[in-house]
Amino acid sequence: MLHFFDDAHLAEQEGLTRVPGPVEKIGPVIDPIASDGPFVASFASSLVQLDGGRWRFYYTCQPSSSSQHRLTWRLGMGVAESEDLLHWTRPNLGQVQFEGKDTNLLKIEGIPDPNNKVNYGQPQVFRLSENEWRMYFWLHGGYLRYAIAHSKDGLSWRVDDVNQAAIFHPSELQPYGFGMGCDIEAIAGKPPFEGVSAEQLRHKRRLRSNDATFVYFNEPLKRFEMYSVWLMYNPKDGPRHIAYDNAPFSLRTVHRRISENGIHWSDPELLITPDSDDPTDQQFYFLSVHWQDGWHIGMLGDYPVAAQTMDIQLCFSRDGRHWLRPARQPWIPRGPEDYDRKMICAPNRLADLGDSWLVLYTGMNFLHNEEGQLSNRKASICGAKLSKNRFLGLKTQPQGKLLTKPFILLNEKLTLDADIRGSVRAELCDPYGKALEGFAMADCVPMTGNSVQHEIAWNNGNYRQYQYESLSLRLQLDDATLYAVGL
Repeated sequence: MLHFFDDAHLAEQEGLTRVPGPVEKIGPVIDPIASDGPFVASFASSLVQLDGGRWRFYYTCQPSSSSQHRLTWRLGMGVAESEDLLHWTRPNLGQVQFEGKDTNLLKIEGIPDPNNKVNYGQPQVFRLSENEWRMYFWLHGGYLRYAIAHSKDGLSWRVDDVNQAAIFHPSELQPYGFGMGCDIEAIAGKPPFEGVSAEQLRHKRRLRSNDATFVYFNEPLKRFEMYSVWLMYNPKDGPRHIAYDNAPFSLRTVHRRISENGIHWSDPELLITPDSDDPTDQQFYFLSVHWQDGWHIGMLGDYPVAAQTMDIQLCFSRDGRHWLRPARQPWIPRGPEDYDRKMICAPNRLADLGDSWLVLYTGMNFLHNEEGQLSNRKASICGAKLSKNRFLGLKTQPQGKLLTKPFILLNEKLTLDADIRGSVRAELCDPYGKALEGFAMADCVPMTGNSVQHEIAWNNGNYRQYQYESLSLRLQLDDATLYAVGL
């Protein structure tokens, strides 16, 4: 399968622009109930498939809110389960009560909480073996760190050591976590770091990160990978400083860490930062990753600070380190419905519906740093579907053409995944772009219509004779969007 996320397969192209593929929005599938507060989110939370094919969502909620004027960080975590990914039930877990009744909310044991301030969200859940589960989650209220909990059944969770966190929020280093330069030896043991050694402070500084964190187990490489937010220093006189952001001295960018055991993590590697083609207020709030056909397909948090909105922007990588952003525009359109009118955030994974992917994203009707009366604010888990190869397409303007680089024909037929509003013709060529006899553009049967599998055909031409040969393919497109070529 040839995708066109980059130019690696293209020898020539003309009159083509990369555009995000279409998605079909299906509306909210999990709305908040009273015990959730106004907020249920798949964002940086976990969709997990259980034995027998049943699905479980570990979602973030906001079961108590002390303010009607801005989003508070009194967060919690709930569990929902489904057979079909569209209809969800909330099992009573016997852990947290609301108004005297049992709920589906999780209580994490083993966290010292003398002031009753501890709260948590953004669970990333893994089933390591039949009776061994692990959860990474952001711990707030007296702490600001990415804690690690363990479970035997995926429902009863305990933190063994709250100090053995995967990463730490910069706030744990007070002002020294955000700025440029920090003399660790000079501040160790002094207020507000009484009893804290230089080694402990250096450990937190190396492992610092903002929240909005996604963790994956890379099965081929047998390692854990973390994609999280690095807060780059953003000074008041800098070109990207926006004063009314809730963190005006930080520029949100994306970094990665890797780990063999998921406990001890590598040094940070900066991956995605705003560049000269981005608006001056561009920041990146998260990166969720989907693996397909040898590609890392990223759902990148597009955060324009001036507007305070949030969108998902697609990006692509072959190795998880070097990322391309060929279509810098929202993937899933916000609104006009109220449920996702102002912010859209990515889930941790896509769910397989057979011939399509289901994106269970978070939709919100409020802005990131919105002030004023917010009694009607709401966040829901919403659904959108897309055809499996239609993340990104090459769209004509209105005509276009391309020639692929040489490939080896593996299948008995050539197919196109394309929305052809006009027509498309093809030419089968030798590796140097010369049309083979009987397979020229004039011999091709024109293709039209919207199909994931247009079969390319030539009059009186049977190209099975060229199976396992080195070939190239030339396409001439009139008012069409090409998503992939099946070889």
